[in-house]
Amino acid sequence: MISKKLLPQAGETSLDTQFIAVGTGGYATTSPDALSGGSWAAGGPGGGNLFSTAFGAGTYIVGGFNGGIWESPTGTGSWTQRVNTGAGIFEDMVFGNDLFAAVGHTNAPRLMVSADAINWTDLTSDIGATGLRGIGFGYVSEGVPEKPLF
Repeated sequence: MISKKLLPQAGETSLDTQFIAVGTGGYATTSPDALSGGSWAAGGPGGGNLFSTAFGAGTYIVGGFNGGIWESPTGTGSWTQRVNTGAGIFEDMVFGNDLFAAVGHTNAPRLMVSADAINWTDLTSDIGATGLRGIGFGYVSEGVPEKPLF
């Protein structure tokens, strides 16, 4: 899973971009362009396998085995574990409408949300699915944008 910070968030003045990819052994790697062979920097929280990542509100989050969610303001260096359910897999994450959401399963569905990537609310009991593997968010726009985003 690769996330990319595409557009500046509120209060930011630059269009800095960064890709983040996650994988086995709690590995996370980042790159400003994803093109240059030597541009990927290793890091990550370590531990179990990671399956998902998202960026929003100036924060990166990653999730994976053992019901873990970690956050980092840079996507590199130190990561802080914010959720540890002790079981299951967080398979997908998204940021939209000023809210992080993470979905997965533990022989049952799991859905958690957070406004700040630090404090998480478990909404699992509010859903009736048998297992969640993906989540998305989109905007509906009226009219034509004044200028292209890219």
